[in-house]
Amino acid sequence: MAKIYSKFTWLNEILAGLERFNIKQNDGTPIYSNVEISLNTSVTQAGTSVDATRMNHLEDGLDALDTKVAGMEVHSTTEKTSIANDDEFSGADSAASYAQKRWKWSTIISAILSSAVSWYQQAIAASVLSSPDTADKITVLDVSDQTANKTITLGKLADVLEGLLIKVTQKDAADGVPALSSRRISIWDSTGTYQSFIRVLGTAGRIFTLANRNAELGNWLNNCSVEDQVLTAATKTYIEGSLIAIPDDGLRIGTVITWRLVMTKTAAGVATTLYEVLAGLAGTVSDGALLSFTKGAGTAAVDTAEATIELVIRGPLTSGYAQGMFKLNHQLATTGFYTLNSAVQQGLSSAVDLQASAIAFIGIAMTTGASEAVTIKSCTVEARNL
Repeated sequence: MAKIYSKFTWLNEILAGLERFNIKQNDGTPIYSNVEISLNTSVTQAGTSVDATRMNHLEDGLDALDTKVAGMEVHSTTEKTSIANDDEFSGADSAASYAQKRWKWSTIISAILSSAVSWYQQAIAASVLSSPDTADKITVLDVSDQTANKTITLGKLADVLEGLLIKVTQKDAADGVPALSSRRISIWDSTGTYQSFIRVLGTAGRIFTLANRNAELGNWLNNCSVEDQVLTAATKTYIEGSLIAIPDDGLRIGTVITWRLVMTKTAAGVATTLYEVLAGLAGTVSDGALLSFTKGAGTAAVDTAEATIELVIRGPLTSGYAQGMFKLNHQLATTGFYTLNSAVQQGLSSAVDLQASAIAFIGIAMTTGASEAVTIKSCTVEARNL
């Protein structure tokens, strides 16, 4: 903006002699000539004389103010294309009676982000979009310009995710509400021959399985317990750490799953124990038994044992079979867990549906004898060629 005030230079009047006056009537007739006029009233407060020095001082102030105002013009100044954190901006502070203050760009950004987070939290608490549409938009930060927020439609976002070949599926709980205990995320590459998936299970929301699938080698999945599990006598109990989540496209012919248990018992309990391989959609004791093995009666002695259960899927998957093996070794020779030092059993399942629609989880359960006090010290499971 250009200057709008033109500075004026004031000059003092210079007389040729002493200051004298002529006094005339209204028609111009002289009354007195060349006389001196003086103030008769006494002065109680001397005034400030108005002279060229003081008037030019005012002119200088007005001119400086006009120059400063002209310098505040924004449009005609040089544009800065990138803002640095230490760049400063001026404004009126409402908390200080609108006094003029300055702020660094870093302070302004911090305040904006804080307000945005607060607004977002309030917006989320206020309402939830129950029926999103592909035309709905969300705000994202453009990575090519870290200071620019852009919008993208949900339809476009879906296209991007589809381009990355990410598939998210959920199994609903019995009441129809998606449950954290059965949430799965699966990812395929462009050829469809490789699969990674994470499945979250259990009321604590722990991640039980993380796997990679290859057309030739299949998945290698594992799980394990992380603490002692004390079994309730004569009660069917799902063994912690024994559960395997099956990939979306199900079991394969040739899938091998191996469980290993380390356990102890007290001198209480001498009855038989039932070991079951459970397979179904729940991942709980409500799933059906694919195979079962009954360990013979033990004796009233403190003992430590190792048990191995192995399952091999023979197929066909639509109505096929699973071959299983149970092996028990224990520390005592003929007392404790069993009256023999070692026991081996094998079994073949009945023809069952082995497809993904029928089996999402496989694990083992134990039912001990009456009064038997068994503690599972550790459980590990490995699944190969899934």
